[in-house]
Amino acid sequence: MGRPSKLIKRQKRVSIRYTLAEYLFVEQYANEKGLSISSYIRARSLDERPPTKRTPEQVQAYMELVALANNLNQASEDLGHERIDATLDQLDELINQLK
Repeated sequence: MGRPSKLIKRQKRVSIRYTLAEYLFVEQYANEKGLSISSYIRARSLDERPPTKRTPEQVQAYMELVALANNLNQASEDLGHERIDATLDQLDELINQLK
């Protein structure tokens, strides 16, 4: 069984020549983004911003920030529920005193 065909086929080829220095710059930029040279050049030529490849440290820091945000959200929700429960208890006491 062969490889499945792509929905959108790139049929046109563009050839470009670089000096060695230019090529090394393009290669470096592509490597920084985690892309092949052709993918990087295609994205830049179509005025797109190539995605940035995240380092393992950046991914870890992001995961820690997400965990902290979740904990903060849960704590604020719990605090809100406790305040509502306390307020309801106080209202019940006041209603009982008025009776």
